[in-house]
Amino acid sequence: MAFKKGAARPANSGRKKGTPNKATASVRAALEEAFEQLGGVETLAQWAEDNPGEFFKLWVKILPRDVNVEQRLTLEDLVCKAYSRPAE
Repeated sequence: MAFKKGAARPANSGRKKGTPNKATASVRAALEEAFEQLGGVETLAQWAEDNPGEFFKLWVKILPRDVNVEQRLTLEDLVCKAYSRPAE
């Protein structure tokens, strides 16, 4: 039965909201498997330590864009906190 122009769509047509399509789900599963085979979180942490610039480029892409900051820090605040930490 063909869809008629101007007719309402059936309520049960298509995927439910938020359900990924099959291609997206299979690519995600493959990436998760590769991540685990490459060493998982431990290897990612080591890579991040060795490549902090690249890690933070990725990190900022997944942070929420509308973060509200309630307190602004000055350079003086940051320097004072750095020197007031106990030595390890």
